[in-house]
Amino acid sequence: MIRIISNGSKWAGETPDSVADLLLVLAAHPLDRKFEEFGNFVNAAPLTSASPAGYDKNGKMTYHQGPLIYPDHPETARFFGNFAHLSHVFTIDTDEPEFISVLTAAIRANQKRPDYATPSKRLMA
Repeated sequence: MIRIISNGSKWAGETPDSVADLLLVLAAHPLDRKFEEFGNFVNAAPLTSASPAGYDKNGKMTYHQGPLIYPDHPETARFFGNFAHLSHVFTIDTDEPEFISVLTAAIRANQKRPDYATPSKRLMA
């Protein structure tokens, strides 16, 4: 199963880009490092929700975890993020081991780019 929830800078209702397109963008543009804080672009066994629970001793928000999104497919991984200098948001769920391996490798290679280490300059509206 490969479920593309979002991929590319699209208006509501437009068809998302293909996975091949995402791999091309990953090869050409640095990811936005802010997404490291939320699972580092890959979440194994994604959950349906997380509601705020309070703050830990360091002042960081803590969450109550919801149930698995795909309880019949616990091996599912969610890939999500955006890019530092380009709007190309992506959220893709899959339980296919080869696809998980390929996309994880592309993301980790992107994180080794010299321009990945440069803070984001994209303006947030």
